[in-house]
Amino acid sequence: MHHAIVSLHRWDDLAGVDDVLSHCLQELGGMAAFVRPGQTVVIKPNLTADAPEASGGTTHVALAEAVVRQVQACRPGSIVVAEGTGMFGLAHETAFPRPEWRAMAARTGIELYNLDAGPHTALSIDNGRYPGELPIADLLLQADVLITLPCLKTHITTDYTVALKNAYAHVPQATRTLAHRHYRVEHALVDINRLRPPDLVIVDGYDGAEGIAGGIKFDRPASARLMMAGADPVAVDVIARQLMGMSCRTRYLEWAAADGLGTSRSDEIEVRGEPVQALGRRFQTGAEEMCELLPGLQIIDQGACSGCRVAALSALQRYLEQGIAKPFALVFGEGDKIASLDRPALVLGNCASRHAHLGTWISGCPASADAVREAMEAQEMVCLKCRHLI
Repeated sequence: MHHAIVSLHRWDDLAGVDDVLSHCLQELGGMAAFVRPGQTVVIKPNLTADAPEASGGTTHVALAEAVVRQVQACRPGSIVVAEGTGMFGLAHETAFPRPEWRAMAARTGIELYNLDAGPHTALSIDNGRYPGELPIADLLLQADVLITLPCLKTHITTDYTVALKNAYAHVPQATRTLAHRHYRVEHALVDINRLRPPDLVIVDGYDGAEGIAGGIKFDRPASARLMMAGADPVAVDVIARQLMGMSCRTRYLEWAAADGLGTSRSDEIEVRGEPVQALGRRFQTGAEEMCELLPGLQIIDQGACSGCRVAALSALQRYLEQGIAKPFALVFGEGDKIASLDRPALVLGNCASRHAHLGTWISGCPASADAVREAMEAQEMVCLKCRHLI
């Protein structure tokens, strides 16, 4: 039986990063269990949108530097800190726009690397979930050890983002954009991780981010004050979701477990250090913040998977600035039958067909975000005066 260990510890003081990291690693056998002398080690932080560290959206430099020190003690051949930052240019000099990262590199003697600069090798997987090839950065394919440093965050288009999602920058910006455009992010994430899985995951949960968060909006830091680590990215994600109070069905996590990337079974995961109950709290979801920002919107999630939830939130995302024109509801998931609503409704997905009497049913598994948007416009649920601008 597969057995995964996830180490979980309280991290109250940012300056105590070395001690907390040491505790996490000791329960996994120490850094020497992952890094041997002479090996090439790549450390992959999460620098989404260059958000400030205190937002919870970006890995703290202090954690990255502490990991570098742990790796250096194992006498590796080289250490590279790499991130895909195509929005800041393709040169390695622009990979890390904040000076703190360049100062850290100068202090420690490591290299900073822009994964978007390439080169990349196009690869595919037999029976893969993403249609076609995925170009993976050669640096990662050739590395002996990959250590990923994600943050603890919710995400508007993937429910949450921790270990598995931090691999998205393994492919270049153009590929990431294409996957978003065709609503194939979850498919891509599973195959990207299969092509180059991490050897060690260390989660920066000092702040964490809740609400819409991941990718576009980091103004709700969660003050989680924790660190976690493990070698199984699926198990780490399972415990991370428990810490955030998240029980929704997320396809890419289910697929990753089914495709052998790790275990999602609680009886196969041992949490060492502190219990989840001691450090966890419920994070606000993207859907909940969306309802706050769009008064009159009601989202009724009847146990749907992430497919229809992502379709709904992706369609709504473009109306965050202008708002909605009238109250309406979005219903998805099979759940218990709903007798009636006090507002017009769009019912999303094949599994929600039992609720079709509530309003306009949009079929599909999942429903298409474009179809949701078209239905909102056709029923004048959103203002169309500025349509050409969005």
